[in-house]
Amino acid sequence: MEYEWLYNPNLSLDPEEFNPRLTEWLVEYNFNRTHQSLVYLTPVEYIESLINANEQAALLLPILIELGANNAEATVICQTGIEEKIISKILNMPAQSKNERITIYKPQLTLLRRMLKTTTQYIFTQKILQ
Repeated sequence: MEYEWLYNPNLSLDPEEFNPRLTEWLVEYNFNRTHQSLVYLTPVEYIESLINANEQAALLLPILIELGANNAEATVICQTGIEEKIISKILNMPAQSKNERITIYKPQLTLLRRMLKTTTQYIFTQKILQ
């Protein structure tokens, strides 16, 4: 989340107000706001530049990243298989899924976070929550 949004003194924590405002902000951030780090594309335009039109139609956003107790690695969940192509292009290396998952390591996760922005969502495994 962006600093300017989270530290807004007028931000209400009431879910009835917070959730719609968060949704509006995510739409603005991912679909309308360009980012210098993405060569002045929006995060969604950046992802679209990596895949063809059929893949764009089939891709499910957000891309899910599972975090577990091992802080050194994470897992990208491949719901459609298109995630494999996106991850390979961003990391500039082959990324093959095994059991619909791609294991990535902390430096790779950092790069994905920088390039995919808020088009990802983190899932925490039960072990990390205990």
